[in-house]
Amino acid sequence: ELLIAHPMVSPDPARVRFVGFGAYSLDVEIFAYVLSADYNAYLGVLEDLNLRIMDAVEEAGSGFAFPSQTTYLTRDKPLDAERAKAAEGQVDQWRRDDALPFPEPDPLRRQELDGTLDFPPKGSASRRPAADPSGAAATQRSWRTPRRAAE
Repeated sequence: ELLIAHPMVSPDPARVRFVGFGAYSLDVEIFAYVLSADYNAYLGVLEDLNLRIMDAVEEAGSGFAFPSQTTYLTRDKPLDAERAKAAEGQVDQWRRDDALPFPEPDPLRRQELDGTLDFPPKGSASRRPAADPSGAAATQRSWRTPRRAAE
């Protein structure tokens, strides 16, 4: 849903797939085309997506495992049991409703989500109007793609 909703990501063939088991990992492949030929803009979208993925994993009550050979003298932050239980409940509900979003999301849901994510996010410097030398505020730069109507 994140990839489909992001206005700087082509919704087709945006996909996330559990692709295998590593020696110390569960491997997930995230694939999408970023709608920019400018490398700096691409890196900005990539960073935005990665941060939102981290937030989504944390909101689900989970986290990322990193290989480590450190001797721990304290305990790791425990997983949020309440959030993990809520996420499990959501997946169970999807199963009961025959609405699991894989292997392919529902086409109507894809259409509902297409380009709806706020990007650049509120608070980002690129969302602020630039000052015009004449003193007037310049028009805000829009990152919206041609497939989306202006807001």
